[in-house]
Amino acid sequence: MGTSELEQLITRLQRNDSGSASSATAVVDDFLRPLRVQIAGRAGVGRSSVARALDCAGAEIATTDHPDGAAPALDGDLVIYVLAESAQPADRAALVEHERVLIVLNKADAIPGGWPAAAARADSIAECTGSPTVPLVASTAAATVAQRLTPSEVDSLRTLADGNDPILLLSPDLFVDADVAVPTSARRALLDRWDFFGVGCAIDTLRREPTLDADALLLVMHGASGVPAARAALAGQLRRNAQRRAQTLLDELARLAARGDCRDDIEEFLRSAAGSRILQACHG
Repeated sequence: MGTSELEQLITRLQRNDSGSASSATAVVDDFLRPLRVQIAGRAGVGRSSVARALDCAGAEIATTDHPDGAAPALDGDLVIYVLAESAQPADRAALVEHERVLIVLNKADAIPGGWPAAAARADSIAECTGSPTVPLVASTAAATVAQRLTPSEVDSLRTLADGNDPILLLSPDLFVDADVAVPTSARRALLDRWDFFGVGCAIDTLRREPTLDADALLLVMHGASGVPAARAALAGQLRRNAQRRAQTLLDELARLAARGDCRDDIEEFLRSAAGSRILQACHG
């Protein structure tokens, strides 16, 4: 945002006020660097799936291990902290160290009581930690972001839905072992590509709406995974982070302008289109 104009401002300051130029360069460099999004959590919570599911375009992504008993260094501009089931004491201790956190309650399908219970659990974690928390089934979410349902997969799902086997969706093992018209290899492939939650969602949906095509079915699976709400929460956090950085830049420029030596240069920049965009960024 306004990179060339900011560089021109630094050049003018270097000619007229080297001390101000040095101070301004540091805050400008910080403003222009990509946001660093850190994805943290204990082993096995699904950090990689969460990273694939969420869109952090324009940001640098780093994943951080969190072995039980060792607090990770949470130093990203934004931390996406991944939990499964609940926040353990080590999680809560780690979260105390960073204020810009989005918690993802992953594997929400494993929480007894279905999605309402997962949403209630997320609300409870948010209240306990003070950080916004969203439920997610990242394995299915990542699949719906990166892949399309093939015609053969839709045919298999439709056949399974038509069969209406009452035990088919009780567990992955029963799904694979069921005596149904779809070959076992095709059912295993469905699980590999879409996870048990995604397959179950697709079959349940086709039982209610058997005429849905592949694109409509994929959209239902995408929404059921929780990823639209998780991405919206992430976008809000990134927007607020960008606002903070813009405000920090403006505050520093105002401080330097108040010294007098570089007031004209800074005020000229703030009147420019780039300066106006930075001012707008402060207000969302």
